[in-house]
This record gives sequence, structure tokens and C-alpha cells, in this order.
Amino acid sequence: MNNRIKEIAKKIYPYKRIADVGCDHGYLIIEAFKLDKNIKAIAIDNKEMPLNSCKYNILKFNDINISNIRFSLSNGIEDIDDDTECVVIAGMGGILITKILSNNLKNVKRLILAPNKDEYLVRKHILDLGFYIFDESIVYENNKYYQIIVCDRLYSNDKVSYDEDELSYGPVLIKRKDDLFIDYLKFEYLKYSKINNSDKINKRIEMIKRILS
Repeated sequence: MNNRIKEIAKKIYPYKRIADVGCDHGYLIIEAFKLDKNIKAIAIDNKEMPLNSCKYNILKFNDINISNIRFSLSNGIEDIDDDTECVVIAGMGGILITKILSNNLKNVKRLILAPNKDEYLVRKHILDLGFYIFDESIVYENNKYYQIIVCDRLYSNDKVSYDEDELSYGPVLIKRKDDLFIDYLKFEYLKYSKINNSDKINKRIEMIKRILS
């Protein structure tokens, strides 16, 4: 089980009714059941082969009560149950994640999002959905840094806003500034420093320097 999946699974607590959109091999659901055997899950994929692979892997894992899992061949969150509390979308681009989240989120209380790119767009979009960023993590895996964004629903009239730095690199990640996040920023700085100068690139370099300072 890879580190990213383990980190995502830990962030489901305290919720017990989850939907894994783009379930792929089912490893996230398996990891979630390792942490809490009372979870009920919907495994969602829009392709039959990954969904069958998910079923196969979950059936091999003897500790899971298969009656607690529903398999759905469908697009996005259109088939989540009314009592779904937590939706996980990982391993997709940020633009696709925002499109999936344009559907009815019903009574969902938490979104756990791990985009492959375009994190900025994801963070900006969740504000329009009435969510705020509750927690974040960064994971380094297969020579790539992944940001995990945990969003909880806003239940008050409080307005939440994020500046450009926070939308790009995460308000919680910036606040914590742990060692792995610093490594990520240094990686980003080197990456952009090698690109030909432009106003956009220079602004990004200045942003990274500002966050690091």
C-alpha cells in the first residue's frame, strides 16, 4: 500500500460512510477498512475493468465484510447515497476534480482531494461549494510530490478566503512548514528558475521565496 493512500485513509476519521470516486484497484477502501471495520463504502468508477479489479482485490482481503461495500459503475458523484459523509477523489487532474464536484454533494461533510496537478483550481473551487480547507498533507512518492487537501463543510455564515499563496501551496501547508513541504518548495523554486523569464514565472519565484522566508 503506497504512502499516499495510507495518508488519505487516515484523514477519513471520524466519518464512516465514504465514497471513493475513481476507485481503481480498491486499495484506498482496503486501507480505510484496516483503520475502521465499521466503515461503509461506495466504490465508484466509470470503467468496468478498474471496478472489477477493485472487487477482486477487496474480495481477497478477508477482513472486509463485503456487504458494507457497494460497487457503482457511474460517473463521479452522481451515484452517492444521501448519507455519504466523506468523498475521496485522488489521482486525477484538478480540472477533472472540479468538474466532478459540480454535481450535487447532498449531505457530504468532508472532501479528501489529491489532485495530480492544478491544486490552485481545486482550492479555489471548494470555496464556491461551501467548504473550507480543514487539513492538508504533502507526500513524496515515485519521484513526485502530491498535495492532499481535506475540506470540511462550512455550517456558519463565516466567510473564508485564501490569498494567491494559499491557493497555490495550501494555507495549512504554509502554516505548518514541515520539512517535506520545505523540500517541495525548494524543488519548485529550482524548477521555475530553469524556465525562461516571464512575468508569470517571476511572480511564482517571488511567491516561493516569500513563503520560504
